[in-house]
Amino acid sequence: DAAVSLQVYQLLVSILPLCPSNRAIPLLRAIQTSLHESSDKRDYLFEVSEFVSALAAASHAESIGNKASPIAGTGLNEEVREEVLNLLWSVLTHPGVASLKSYDSLKRYVTHELKVEPKGTEHRQRFLRTCVFALSENAKDDNGLVDEKQALRMVKLTRFILEACPRTQAESLVADDSGALRLL
Repeated sequence: DAAVSLQVYQLLVSILPLCPSNRAIPLLRAIQTSLHESSDKRDYLFEVSEFVSALAAASHAESIGNKASPIAGTGLNEEVREEVLNLLWSVLTHPGVASLKSYDSLKRYVTHELKVEPKGTEHRQRFLRTCVFALSENAKDDNGLVDEKQALRMVKLTRFILEACPRTQAESLVADDSGALRLL
């Protein structure tokens, strides 16, 4: 039932800041793993997106000072925030993500998280490298076939990452790796 699931996701979001890292990180990794590797070969994109949407909504409520927010005033420690960002990136790079109604709110949440320093710079670089790698691998097809849908999704994510960067970092990232991004 969708209403029960939503309550469970909100409950998980509310207790996440209270969990020690050694409990929160395995939970987040298990959720991330369920996107691609479930024992019943089912894709749990919708369920995972509902969880991260609840997390994004709670984070937004906290950022505007809503004391009723489940995570208001507690925040997540840096290790857990990094794992949340990894989970969000897995959702954003999932082939079916564009069909989700929460897609835009997830991108706003990731944009906000990518701007949080000191780790934001590192995350932007890492995510951009994954985009470049995915585009390079797509272009290497021996048959000369390119998965245009995948390529377009990765180009859009590349643009998304570059837009989250300060201008000087974006310029530096585009020029890095002997111009690998420009060559693609």
